[in-house]
Amino acid sequence: MKLKLNSFSVFYCSCVLLFSCTKKEEQKITQQQEIAGNETDISKDNVSRSVANYWDHYNFADTNAIKDPAQAEQALVDFIALFPDANQKQISQSINAMFEKASVNKEVFSFFKDGYEKYLYDPNSPLHNDVYFLPVLEYLVNTKHLNDTEKIRYRMLLKLVNKNMPGSVATDFEFIDSSGKSQNLHEIKAPEKLLVFYDPECSHCAEAIKQMSQDVRINTLLNQAKLKVVAVSPVEDINKWKAYQANIPTKWINGFDKKGDLKQKELYDIKAFPTIYLLDENNEVVLKDTSLEQVLSLFKI
Repeated sequence: MKLKLNSFSVFYCSCVLLFSCTKKEEQKITQQQEIAGNETDISKDNVSRSVANYWDHYNFADTNAIKDPAQAEQALVDFIALFPDANQKQISQSINAMFEKASVNKEVFSFFKDGYEKYLYDPNSPLHNDVYFLPVLEYLVNTKHLNDTEKIRYRMLLKLVNKNMPGSVATDFEFIDSSGKSQNLHEIKAPEKLLVFYDPECSHCAEAIKQMSQDVRINTLLNQAKLKVVAVSPVEDINKWKAYQANIPTKWINGFDKKGDLKQKELYDIKAFPTIYLLDENNEVVLKDTSLEQVLSLFKI
């Protein structure tokens, strides 16, 4: 869980179970395909067809379904659960086609529009993923089914979501470290950098920092000079940051955004604390606004 900066619609906890069930079923299918000896080609082809044809038999005119979380909402969660095994073009095309079908009923269209935001943009959603939310926003800012006034918010979100996407160079910024020295993100050299935006008063941050400080993989990579952890507070109160310094491991780089650029210029889309990025040696984004679990899964020692 993260400390949210903005208010979002109530998140249905049942999506965790739905997502888990979907992934278990996919794992079962994968095991069967491995026995057949042609798992790779078959799985990709099946996922492609599943994503493309997922909504073929769904009744988008049924307004009763959107009132029952076990129907429309479950269908949306199961659809999103297919995304990791499809490519971005397939995902985008499927989302566009789905929205066009949903446009037969304004209430249904609005339900799915809001549903995508809840599951893919809410930082507390287990399905949260800006890469998958991007084609949703691209559709919404271009569709004829929304007027210009309705599109204003989605244009703003699209601008934010597009920042620091995986594969792009992370935006550079200046901060002061615990010694009072000014540093720039890009000047910090390491094969990998873990960038953590935190709030000294955030309990979720404290939990994440403690977990990272005790993790064997992170500490091993730090000792081998293969990783640097850059923890930066964009919160305006420098006194709170100074008082919290004892909680940040000494091997980390602990920074404070003295100029306030991160917040005022919205250099990063910081929806909640902590917000975690993984960067490579060229400051390219590997993982954006990710979970600690995803980061740790990539670390090899």
